[in-house]
Amino acid sequence: MGEGENVPVPGRWALSMLGYGNLAALVNDPRAQPRGWEEGHDVEGEAAAGGANCAVVPVVVRGVGLPVLVALRDVAPGQQLLRDYGAAWWRGHEAAWGVAEHAGLRVAAVMHPRGALEGLAP
Repeated sequence: MGEGENVPVPGRWALSMLGYGNLAALVNDPRAQPRGWEEGHDVEGEAAAGGANCAVVPVVVRGVGLPVLVALRDVAPGQQLLRDYGAAWWRGHEAAWGVAEHAGLRVAAVMHPRGALEGLAP
């Protein structure tokens, strides 16, 4: 998008993976700063792989390949499931993320339900 172009933005945005795929869509990546264009990002490197506590393993059953989520170590009840999406996954989303931020969308506003933002820093 060029400087000064208007982008249609609805009043409120929300992001939810429920209804798309299965519950594996709710497994997050351990990266704290995945914006590859910002200083201090952690897209590249081994830290994300070390923070993952599960992985997707392809399993073939009767000739059909199925993705199976497998724990890499013990996962305590209530602990968040984290898998390394890989640097290429984050790099592939940089353009869309940039468009959203150019339109004035904050990541926190997109990823949290209405009413949950009052306690978050701007």
